[in-house]
This record gives sequence, structure tokens and C-alpha cells, in this order.
Amino acid sequence: MVSGLWPLAWRFMAARKLRSALSLISVALGVALLVALLTLNASMDRAVEAQLTKLVGTYDLMVGYRKPDIRLSGDDLAEVARQPGVTDTAGVLIPYMYESHRELRPDLSYYGAPDTALGRQFMPIGEGAFPRPGEAALSASWAKKAGVKVGDTLRLAFPPGGEREVRVSGIMALDKGVSTGIALFERGWLEAATGRSGATFVLVNTAKGADYNLIVGSLQRRFPDLEGDVRKFRNELRRNMNSLRPLALGMGIAALLSAGFLLAASFRMSLAERTRELALLRAVGATPRQVRRLILAEGLFVGLAGALAGVVVGVAGAAAVAGFVARLLQVEPVPAVVPWGGMALAALAGMALTLLSGYAVARAAARTEPLWTMRPDLPAQEQSARQGGWFGIGLAAVGAVAVIATPSVPTGIWGGA
Repeated sequence: MVSGLWPLAWRFMAARKLRSALSLISVALGVALLVALLTLNASMDRAVEAQLTKLVGTYDLMVGYRKPDIRLSGDDLAEVARQPGVTDTAGVLIPYMYESHRELRPDLSYYGAPDTALGRQFMPIGEGAFPRPGEAALSASWAKKAGVKVGDTLRLAFPPGGEREVRVSGIMALDKGVSTGIALFERGWLEAATGRSGATFVLVNTAKGADYNLIVGSLQRRFPDLEGDVRKFRNELRRNMNSLRPLALGMGIAALLSAGFLLAASFRMSLAERTRELALLRAVGATPRQVRRLILAEGLFVGLAGALAGVVVGVAGAAAVAGFVARLLQVEPVPAVVPWGGMALAALAGMALTLLSGYAVARAAARTEPLWTMRPDLPAQEQSARQGGWFGIGLAAVGAVAVIATPSVPTGIWGGA
């Protein structure tokens, strides 16, 4: 009997193709929804992060002055770089601020950023490239209004050196909400062209977990007029995106538990149909343990096949709708990001839930007596139904707790980007 356990379990399943198929579909749909939500969450995280990087850069905070003609010197920039938690800095120069020198070009403001990895994040370029010496990148609205494109040349005023011809190297991805146009230059070249050195403000990258407000406060004690921007807009958008993930995961977990309820019902009906068959097995020498293992083997077949099918369907479904969701969020779609850790947990949960759903039925089946082949009443059916009812109530309670508690679970464990 032991050696023929698995083939026998397979024959029992094959003999009831419809019920086996419905059980497998229940597992597959529950796992598929959870996997799809995990994949979709990870993909949208990646898409939103890519869009944020493209539009507003990756730097963590900005500190500097808003007063004309006050700038950070090289020593001041070094002091900023020495602050605990600061990993990288990039000084940005505004040679003509506010109303001073507005007669140069009333509709265009000049900015200079260093050609470094962090400096290029100040105003990311959507078309073309970051400016080299003698070049300028322009805000999209101004370039459109002026009718210029990448590769064109402009003559701009640079007192005290008069006008200079510069080549348009790129168009910015975002106008930064400035009412006037922007011309971005390489900072060293802009310093030489205007005779103004130093930085008006500095971009700062920090170590993971660093307290932005603490860094700004420390710098303000050293530079009393310094102001800090901790980029609340970008961080708030990230938090809003993360707040959607627990709700989606709770829905996926609830769907998986609903599939478990359907599985429990399916196993109970299967037992009711096969009680005489199981009694016959007991009559020819099968032990209660072997009968119990037979039912659990069927559950393992269903759980394994359903989990694998659910993973495939879930990833494919998430990839199919990712573009639509990206358009809904007004971000550019990215290739589907598969959270392998979360996907494996979802598949294992589907398999475990299948075995758990069949466990009470397997225990009832193990109590089948050989003489029940001749009895018109089958008490195991009633006992299994009562146990299945309590199991369904338990699953409903666990599902409610999952939906309520999931928002408090750290989102990183699910494999998000």
C-alpha cells in the first residue's frame, strides 16, 4: 500500500476530473491574485522611482541661501561634506539672483551645476545631454517658446564678459515650477564666464537612515542664514505609493484564504463521495495512517499544480496590466519586476493552505471503518461537515485579521523595488 500511495492518489484525482480541476483552479486563482499584486506593486514602485529620478533627481536634500550675492565658498562646501551622515555633495551656482541683472535676459535664469553624478541630478535632462563647457541645457517650456532645439546655438549675456555663444546640449525633463525659463551650465565654466565663484546652494546625498532635519539643523548653526529643503514632495509621493501596497496585499491574502475555504468544501464533498471506497481500502488492509496520507497526497498534488499555475498566471497578468496602471499613475511603464522572494512565499502559502484545508478531511477519512462498506448511514460525512464548517469560520477570521494587520507589516519583506 505504501509503495502504491502516490499512483493511487493520482488515480483517485483522475477519476473525478471536474472536482480536481475546480480544486486546482481555486488554488491557482488565489495564488495568482497574490502574485499579481506583489508583481504589480514591485513594478509600479520601480516605475514611480524611475519617473521621480527622471523629473526631480535623486538627491536627498538641498541647503543654501535665498539672498542675492551670498554664496558658499570652497571651505564652506567642504564643511557641508564633513557633516555626519553626508555621503556626497554638489554645489550649484546662481550668478544672478532675483531682480539683479534682470535686464540681461528677463525671461531666462542662469544656473550652474558640476558635471558629476550628483550634479547631474539637479535638473535631469529629458532630451540631449548635460552641458559641457560652452553649452547650456534649457527648460522645455522656454525652448519651445524660443523655438530652439538640441544642437542649436544661442547668444547670451555674461557680464562682465559681454555676450557669448553657447550650444544647446539638452532639454530638461521638468521645468521645476519656475515661472521664467532656465539655462543650466557646467558650474566651472559658468564661474569663469561670470566672474562669480562659489555655490548658492548645495545638493546633499546622505547615508541610509540619516536624519535630514538633524543635518540641516547642524548646518544652520554653522551658517545662520542657511535654508534647507528636505524634498518633502518626493518623499510624500513615495509614502503615498507605499500606503497602497499593504491594502493590495491584504486583498490578495484574503483571496488566498477564500480559495482555502473552497478547497475545504471540495475535500469534504470528495470524502462524502468516496467513503465506501475508503472503507473498502481499510477492508483490504490499509491502515488509518495510510488513508490519511492518501488524502494529503491528493492535496499536495492539487496544491503544487495550483501554486505553479498561479505563479505563471499571476506574473503574466501583472505584466499585462502594468502598462495600464502606469498610465493611470501617469508614469512611464517599466518591464515587470518579479519579486522572487514574495512569489515563493505566495506559492508556499498556496500549497500549505491546500494541505491545511484537507487535513481535517484526512483525519475523518482515517477513521473510516471497514464495515462502513455495508452501512447505509455514513457518520464520517456528518463529522467532516461539522469540522469543515468550523474550519471555514476559522479561515474567515484569519482573513479578516490579515486584511487589518497587513498595513503594519514591513513592505520590504515582499520584494518591492
